[in-house]
Amino acid sequence: MKMRSLMLFGLLSFPLLAHAQQPAAAEVRQKVARAATAYASAIACDAQVNPQNIVPLVPYTHMDNRFEALYAVIWQGDIGCGEGPGTGNDNILTVKIGMGDTYMVDVQESSPMVTFYLPARFSRVLRHSRDSITVETLEHGPRDANCCPTVKKQVRMRRDGRGHWSEVK
Repeated sequence: MKMRSLMLFGLLSFPLLAHAQQPAAAEVRQKVARAATAYASAIACDAQVNPQNIVPLVPYTHMDNRFEALYAVIWQGDIGCGEGPGTGNDNILTVKIGMGDTYMVDVQESSPMVTFYLPARFSRVLRHSRDSITVETLEHGPRDANCCPTVKKQVRMRRDGRGHWSEVK
């Protein structure tokens, strides 16, 4: 009877354990966005983190790879609040996953500690790999108002071993 109960418990708990091992992509994205928003809001004025700008450089797919998981987040804000209201720059931060499934920004590989400069206004992420991100930028055309650039360009940014990002030409 005890053996049968143990077997039944094992069969019933296995799906729960298996489910706990496989994080849902939407849940991971939400937790990355929460960590990114907290960091950006702490160091910048008018910080804006858009969940669509979360880039899974190394996606968190299983409990065994959580320490290797790495997410880049492109965000806008005025770091240090020095440029006045309504101004800001494109910035980047990286989120890692730690013990107990915690999500934390790696400050040493995030703005302002790392270089991330886009030659024009950031629009959206197009593609990415483990160490590069291709984004769409908007530049001003000859008839564009100052607020509203319309000329689309693609910029590929590559990450070096220290976390700095530079344009690949």
